[in-house]
Amino acid sequence: MRHGFKILSAALLGSLFGLSSPSMAAIISVDINGYSPQAARFGPDAVGLTFSGVAQIGSALDVWNGMPIADFTTNTLTAPSLKLTDGTTVTTVSFTVTAVSQSSPYLFQDKIVADWSSGNDLMTDYLVVASATNATFANFFGGIPEQLILTIAGLNPGGTYDLHLIGGQGTSHRGVFTFGATEVTASSGYSLNTASFVGLTANVNGVISGTLDANPVTELGLFNGFQIEGAFPIPEPASMSVLGLIGVGLMGRRRV
Repeated sequence: MRHGFKILSAALLGSLFGLSSPSMAAIISVDINGYSPQAARFGPDAVGLTFSGVAQIGSALDVWNGMPIADFTTNTLTAPSLKLTDGTTVTTVSFTVTAVSQSSPYLFQDKIVADWSSGNDLMTDYLVVASATNATFANFFGGIPEQLILTIAGLNPGGTYDLHLIGGQGTSHRGVFTFGATEVTASSGYSLNTASFVGLTANVNGVISGTLDANPVTELGLFNGFQIEGAFPIPEPASMSVLGLIGVGLMGRRRV
């Protein structure tokens, strides 16, 4: 009887490890949904909409995750449980953006600029960084951060990913993205500027982290969103059922 239970438990545990964190090679896309308190300047519709479709990679039917920047109480915001571009599959992946300034603890309301750019929902709202010496933007809406820290967590430890970041339109918007030892200035494009990092490796905690700094020439940089491609952990609710079955079996065994 005990031998049979051990075999059953082993089989169930095997199922548990098979179901607890499967990975799916796919794309996750995130669009910054800007918010501006300057409604008089930007109009009543000051909250950005979420983009869908193709940017640097993907297809016309891709669904993006919208990340609203509307919490004015902190300089760090997180979008948890991001979905794949099928719009339904939830992953363990999260994205955190942190605004950094050497001069004062600016809040996000001081840095978000919405609906400046004409075009689609990806390009109409974004976060801004500016050099401390940029006289035009140093006190714009109370101040612009000098750096953004971009952190993608919940990835497969040691997993390899391709990351594509979108940073405004035109030459003046081209910020400098840094991941690991690689520094990339966003390429200049009419529809969107991009910076791509191919073959990034998540650390032992399943994290990839980098920064956005202002371009040393224009003293400005924009961040509209990003796309990341690779294998992502997918939570499996069925694993909880397996744990329940093992628990019932253990209780029954103790009563025998």
